[in-house]
Order: sequence, then C-alpha cells, then structure tokens
Amino acid sequence: MKTKENKDYCNCMFVLIMRDINTDLPYCCECGKEINEDKLLTKMPKPNKDTTDYKPGLKTKAMKKFKVYIASPYTKGDVAVNVKVQLDMADRLMDLGFIPFTPLYSHFQHMAHPRPYQDWIELDLEWIPVCDVILRLDGESSGADNEVQHALKYGIDVCFNLDDLIKWKDYMDIYWDKLPKI
Repeated sequence: MKTKENKDYCNCMFVLIMRDINTDLPYCCECGKEINEDKLLTKMPKPNKDTTDYKPGLKTKAMKKFKVYIASPYTKGDVAVNVKVQLDMADRLMDLGFIPFTPLYSHFQHMAHPRPYQDWIELDLEWIPVCDVILRLDGESSGADNEVQHALKYGIDVCFNLDDLIKWKDYMDIYWDKLPKI
C-alpha cells in the first residue's frame, strides 16, 4: 500500500505489530514493513527507556504478560532434581516475558513449616484458575496430571512443551482482547 509520501506500508491481513526502540516506529512482524500509525485502531505505547529491561537495539511491543502455571513431577524420581527442573523452567519463562507460578516453591516452605501433602495440593489447585495457561512438563506425575484436568475444567489452555507455549503466546498476543471473557 503506497501513500502520498510514496512510502511502502504493510498491507498484511493480520498484523503482529512491533515497535522499534531505536526509531520508535511500528512495523509488521510478518513482512517487516513500516505500519502507517494513522491507520492503527489503537495507539501503541512508546517503549519506556527508563526501565531496567530496556536494551538498545531490541524490539518491543505492548502486550499482556501471561501467567503460566508450571505442572511437573515432584515425588516420582529425585525430588531435588524435580524442583530444580521446575525452577529452571520458571527462570526461562521469566526471560521470555511470562509470569510463572512455580508450585514446587512449596518444597522450601515445607522444609521450614511442614504440612500434610494434601494441604499443598489444595493450595496449588487454588492458583490454577488465576493463571492464563498451564505448562505441563515431561515426567510421570499423577499430581501434575490432576492439575491439567483441573485447568481443563476451567477452560484454561494446556501446553506440553516450551515451543507450544511460545506459539500459544504469539497467538494470544494477537487475539487476547478479542476473546470472550468468562
């Protein structure tokens, strides 16, 4: 699409918009072309250069930060290894811009203040409806399987690997505001 300034603007049907921090111009992630900001239905916020996550040269866009409940094995296998796997995933999710809920933090709470196993299960299940999506990590676990079933009861999406979670996020970045709210 050409304008009177003879610029070649994006004409994609569905546009995933990014804003370049250096030039402050919106552009299409699909074709890489600049987007005519006058044609946008809503104005994109400008990047905040005062935040600690600002890095020159990186591209950013306005988006919802999604809460991810991490469901994974705990008591089957080595408990310490299982906790580390979940904490490693939480760290990776934070790097990717998600807000992870890590139920196995209760491992450390339990060391200081032991409670019956069922107390931890009930506590974890209360957090599931607050999250946007469940990430079910590999490994045999009746507890994690139960968390997945609980999420599905509430209509919460479940992803079974990080690649699928990233694809889910990319989709939701586009359609989140258009989805019906329950």
